[in-house]
Amino acid sequence: MTTQLKLDGRTIRLDIAGRKPALRLAFDGMRHEVIELPAEDGAFELKFDGRLYRGWRYAGEREIYVRLDGRTFVMSLAEAGGASEAKGRHANAVRSEMPGTVIGIHCARGDEVRAGDTLITIESMKLQIGVAAPRDGVIEDIHVAANATFERDALLVSFTALAELADADLMEKRA
Repeated sequence: MTTQLKLDGRTIRLDIAGRKPALRLAFDGMRHEVIELPAEDGAFELKFDGRLYRGWRYAGEREIYVRLDGRTFVMSLAEAGGASEAKGRHANAVRSEMPGTVIGIHCARGDEVRAGDTLITIESMKLQIGVAAPRDGVIEDIHVAANATFERDALLVSFTALAELADADLMEKRA
């Protein structure tokens, strides 16, 4: 079974090569053996190719946050055909996956951003997490301030997709 994941904005191909006696995974064709060991809730201990790793994880609705060796990694399922994850009525809204505190704002109103660019950094459950733009666009508004606390699903940043701006420009030129 092959799955495409997004890890910090980069698409990775994941294949399950075997399950017994240990989980064998292939990341972009490179094979690895993974054994999960018992750990407290939210924490994990893994033997990855024989080396022990300890860290923390949090599973949101669409993403998994993993804290390992002083870094936070964000994983999500990549959509087929390179389509953006943001769809529907909230396509231009970046919302929080979990409650937290804003510790850094890395964009301003009017900035052009690319998919995967870090918009803000939040702290939640002692993890620092970069909140990335789900697609290319222009920042319309930042709805939180530095050091502000927020609840899950709070509106953090809104923007207009570049494709929508291009369509509007085209319509304006035709009129």
